[in-house]
Amino acid sequence: MSMSGQNDSQQNIFCDRVEAQMVAYLKGGVSPSERRIITRHLSTCDRCALAFRDLNVLEAELKAEAARHRPQLSSAASQRIQQQVYRRMRLSLVWQRMFQVVKTGFAVASFLIFVGVAGVLGYQWLQFIANPEPVPGTSFEETTLPEAAETAVPAPALAPTPAPIEQLPFLPSIELDEEEKVLTPNPSSVPIYWQNIESFTPGQTPYRIARAIVESSLAGDSDELDSYFVAMGESWQEPTQRMWSLFSWRCSGDITARDFSYRPLPTGDSPVTAVYIFYNDLYTGEIKFRYIKDNWYPVYTNPPYLNMCLKKGFEYPKP
Repeated sequence: MSMSGQNDSQQNIFCDRVEAQMVAYLKGGVSPSERRIITRHLSTCDRCALAFRDLNVLEAELKAEAARHRPQLSSAASQRIQQQVYRRMRLSLVWQRMFQVVKTGFAVASFLIFVGVAGVLGYQWLQFIANPEPVPGTSFEETTLPEAAETAVPAPALAPTPAPIEQLPFLPSIELDEEEKVLTPNPSSVPIYWQNIESFTPGQTPYRIARAIVESSLAGDSDELDSYFVAMGESWQEPTQRMWSLFSWRCSGDITARDFSYRPLPTGDSPVTAVYIFYNDLYTGEIKFRYIKDNWYPVYTNPPYLNMCLKKGFEYPKP
């Protein structure tokens, strides 16, 4: 066989391989390297190029025939489907907006409930300050001793919340000899829950008790502080002691009890009184007392509030 015959035989074998891969080549199912080889061959071989053109024509005719027999939607049906899709989209948007409204309403309702609960608890707390709870351990009977009507204690016009030293209201000095002019109240009936308490300062005047409380606070003596507040009941006794301990943490080492002035409120024979605590002639705190079983007991306190102490860094005292 001549050299020309061998070349024609090899060319025919290569053309057969290209024709076998031609459908995959048209559909994009060959590798990049094979695509480059087939593309180069189609550009040089008339036989394979003609076969590839016939394949393209056949593919186009098959697609046209398939499209001719494929069922087509009418314009009315197409419009009806579009309207259904749009209706579903609008319904979905309505539900989304309703969900947002419900979420907002729930958040507002939760906030109002929180504010209402906080208001009720705050009101009950204020009521408890005015009427301390009974001391646990005492027994009650069906009949209790009637309580005598208490004389209202006039209080100085004070700011409802502590103000800086420069803005605290000025209370005129009370002309009173604190040790000689304190009158002993008339005997009155005592509620049963105060029958068993014992005074830590028997026979002392409100003036001396107030000064002793400030001294114990500045000294950091929490046990002694706790003993002064036995008439408040256990539920309020410890919080009061912690408030005075906080005052000690703020001001201990800066000032002493002698730096304050203590001005008792003259109440005659009333079973309640108050001692107002001043610093540099400015009101800064107070202690209210009640006369129970021949002794004075603190029943409400407002520890001194000083800006000079608040400038210090401190941590809240641990129980």
